[in-house]
Amino acid sequence: VLETKGNKIKVLVSLDRVKDASSIKVQIYENVAVDAVLYDYETELNLAVITINVTDVPVKFFDKISVASLGESFSLSAGSPVIALGNPNGYTSSIDIGIVTSKGNTVSITDNEVDIFHTNMTFNSDSDGVIVNTRGEIVGLITRTIKEGQSKGLSTVLGISKIKSYIEKMLSQSSRVYCGVIAENLSQAAMT
Repeated sequence: VLETKGNKIKVLVSLDRVKDASSIKVQIYENVAVDAVLYDYETELNLAVITINVTDVPVKFFDKISVASLGESFSLSAGSPVIALGNPNGYTSSIDIGIVTSKGNTVSITDNEVDIFHTNMTFNSDSDGVIVNTRGEIVGLITRTIKEGQSKGLSTVLGISKIKSYIEKMLSQSSRVYCGVIAENLSQAAMT
């Protein structure tokens, strides 16, 4: 949960999980699910915000819902312990623990670059969820769609620091303007 404001609860999900759905359900508890609607999305990052009406959540479960704290992925380094929550291994409501194995990679998207890092956890094509640090702050989002070159077979995670602004714009449904430029870093050899 990213935000509870007014009579809406806003949840961050992977866009490809909900974009073509005729209806969206969010499981609150073992056999308790409520209807949700697509609120806003960011295609290039494969992220979406869905909303749930507060009145649809049974009162006895409402106090179990809490807003996630977004941390900083900049502070991670190789060897940092992390926890994957959601369905990192393809099983709903599962967790996994591991470490950051590489950091400092970026992927270009329109008008921006986002940080990615890798973990030693095993992800698959059904993996989804968040990566949290030992303080319980979200520091990354598991991605199945943003992978380049050598990282195609690795457990790839979007670092949260550079995508916070995208999340904030989705939460407020702010319009996003793009120039349409996708840049690429040049190696030292290419510049000589």
